[in-house]
Amino acid sequence: MRHIYLILVLGLMSQAVSAGIVVTYKDAESGETSQDLYDRGKANFGEMIYTGKHFLVVDRGSKSYWKGTSGQYCQALQAQKKKMEAQMASMPAMYRPVPISKSKVTRKKLGKQSIAGFSATGYEFIVDGSPSGRVWVSSDSGLSSIIDFQRSMEGKMKCFESLDSFGVEGSDIYKKTVKDVFILKEDFRQVVSVDKKSIPADRFKVPAGYKAFNNYEKFMNHLMNNERSGSMGYSDQSEPIFEMPAESRTQSKQKDNVIVEDAKDIANDAVEQAHSSTKRGIQDEISEDVEKGVKGLLDKLF
Repeated sequence: MRHIYLILVLGLMSQAVSAGIVVTYKDAESGETSQDLYDRGKANFGEMIYTGKHFLVVDRGSKSYWKGTSGQYCQALQAQKKKMEAQMASMPAMYRPVPISKSKVTRKKLGKQSIAGFSATGYEFIVDGSPSGRVWVSSDSGLSSIIDFQRSMEGKMKCFESLDSFGVEGSDIYKKTVKDVFILKEDFRQVVSVDKKSIPADRFKVPAGYKAFNNYEKFMNHLMNNERSGSMGYSDQSEPIFEMPAESRTQSKQKDNVIVEDAKDIANDAVEQAHSSTKRGIQDEISEDVEKGVKGLLDKLF
């Protein structure tokens, strides 16, 4: 009996110190690295932490955070999406993003490639005849625990399906491509290593001394006030991103079709980046991504 008890205790101890998984990414543009952490049903994606019960959206610049259940997080994301759509609606109709459901999306297989020691299959997506992104995915057994975690998260975050309605990520063929696999490479980043390591428990908690927000909208406004004072973005009054002067609207109608199509591409790209940010849990990037896209649009037109 004593022998069985010791085996049980040792088994629990080994489980308690079991190694987590650290995924290291390299940014395609800057070359900077970032890490995602996984350990026993918990995850840390930098700005977003999943504790196993709650989601934490953390802003280290202002030392503040929002905490909520998966249902509350979904409601918050839906509210942000509606606000963004309302702001985009202030744009002239010819420049508004086109829902992906109204486009023809196809997929081209790119072959296989070894990424971070894993065999990955590449795919390129074509929207209405134009290349619109590549992904390299893997179902390698060494990634199974991460894939299982992602699968469990999909059940908690069904609202993501309605968030990706503009970019290629919202298309059925993209969702089918990335289902039950792990994305090792995208246009904006690539996995450089996947390591089993012991991860301190505090990496899945809010750092001490951070200010808590229970209301997501107030948290977002807090971020805007602290980091983007004086710039375009979300506000309590939900001001539009921009409103084109009447004279400029008249002039814009005289632009040729090439400029119009370029502007549409810029607007679509802005929303696609915003939704990508949403999926990565970096909610405070939404306004910035849309703002950059609109600025590019204005630079193009005038």
